[in-house]
Amino acid sequence: MLLSPASTPGRACAPGPAAPPPRPSPSSPSPPRSCDTFVVLLPATADGSVVFGKNSDREREEVQEVVAYAGGEHPAGSVVRCTYIAIPQAPRTLAVVLSKPSWMWGAEMGANEASRAGVVCGNEAVWTVEDSDGPAALLGMDLVRLGLERGGSAAAAVEVMTGLLEEHGQGGACEEGGGWTYHNSFLVADAYEAWVLETAGRWWAAQRCCCAVFCSHAGVRNISNCLSIRTAFDRCSRGLQEHARRSARWDGRGQFDFAAAFSDGGAPPLGTLSPGREAEGHRLLQAAAGQLCPAAMMRILRDEGSGICMCDGGFRSNGSQVRAGRAGAGGPPAAQHWFTATPDPRRGVFKPFAFPGSNSSGSGDGGSNGTLPVQASPYTAAQPARRNPPHALWKAWRSVHESRGGGKPAAAALRDLEARGLDPGSSLTFAAAVEEEMRLYGSAV
Repeated sequence: MLLSPASTPGRACAPGPAAPPPRPSPSSPSPPRSCDTFVVLLPATADGSVVFGKNSDREREEVQEVVAYAGGEHPAGSVVRCTYIAIPQAPRTLAVVLSKPSWMWGAEMGANEASRAGVVCGNEAVWTVEDSDGPAALLGMDLVRLGLERGGSAAAAVEVMTGLLEEHGQGGACEEGGGWTYHNSFLVADAYEAWVLETAGRWWAAQRCCCAVFCSHAGVRNISNCLSIRTAFDRCSRGLQEHARRSARWDGRGQFDFAAAFSDGGAPPLGTLSPGREAEGHRLLQAAAGQLCPAAMMRILRDEGSGICMCDGGFRSNGSQVRAGRAGAGGPPAAQHWFTATPDPRRGVFKPFAFPGSNSSGSGDGGSNGTLPVQASPYTAAQPARRNPPHALWKAWRSVHESRGGGKPAAAALRDLEARGLDPGSSLTFAAAVEEEMRLYGSAV
């Protein structure tokens, strides 16, 4: 649970003083590692929206699907089967749209239909001094989906995720048929605020990010593949500092530094960012501060020189998401989402998705126990009977962009399709955009 700092000592932790804006570490740059998640709040956005963006960088041939599930009521005593373990089901779950590796239950990123303009969440792999090779438990990707299904606000989603982490732990292979394991950091946002949640085994710290807190950081926050919470955080697991002292990771003097205590390989000096993608992502956000909008976030996700867009090698940006949510002025909040459902955002199309609408209707029994997804599009859902099955849009994208022509004949039409999906007055749905994208790929072969 997330409690007020005065209510439960050791659970809600007193934050340190506000830190100055971080700067890149002066140490020599290290090779970029996947992946990156971004959020932008006032004063950095162009229209007051909270803008979120993420590239999901995974093994090159791992298929990522975009699917939606309806919310629903669940009977007492029911369970939900996550990737490796089953846990008690919540009495009610919210509708969600997810971008996820097709083999796992959880998701790399996604959003829900909560009334506070929806919650959005993405995760990053981090490497910590806590053992990640323990028994199978919840994956970080499972926690993303569980937080979205059960959290009606960003703060509530963090509360759900930390409670489940403490109860069930995290563990298990994060790749199909392999032994790759890691811990996780998360960026969770709604239309009002954002939270960074970082974990090391069952231990965690969470930092609230709102406009007032972010003014010294130009209204931007990003996470990459490293712990980034230092001495200033708002919530933490009970007994965190005592555990760090007992484990000889903190001497008990001065301010407690979460990243320094739990990072495998140490953390950069206070006030600096880890070299590589974290620093590059922050630089790109600051450069666009005050003008950031969904289209600007898409440009950041397509930036190859910074390493944010991973196109070559064994790992690739296999899916991308952008979301903009704004608190309503006298009316209901509004949120819009865009997903590629294909690799390499430089050559993909961000397609709009909104709750509710015809693009989120379909079959399924609602929520986590549904055997059929409420499809965002039948062409972005993989066939579960096969190992790593490509969905129809993925196959169409691959046939064009990995061919000699590389999709150039259809490039202008694809950019026009994306532009129409960004138009606030457009009625274009995700399903219709996917169908048009597939037709354009067919004409380009």
